[in-house]
Amino acid sequence: MWSHSPLPAGLRADIEGVGATVIEASGDPLLSLVATQRFAVDLAAVRGLDPDHPRNLTRSVMLG
Repeated sequence: MWSHSPLPAGLRADIEGVGATVIEASGDPLLSLVATQRFAVDLAAVRGLDPDHPRNLTRSVMLG
């Protein structure tokens, strides 16, 4: 789990208790958001996935 702001008391322990890794970014939240997006794109590439066309994502509402 990646947090862009401080977590409430006890939440980190709850998250880690179910086996997740917690990354708490410090500093500018917008810079942290960019780093998170780059990480996700790079992770998708390593896994051989196309982040611009995710699997199992379908259009549920068509406007027009």
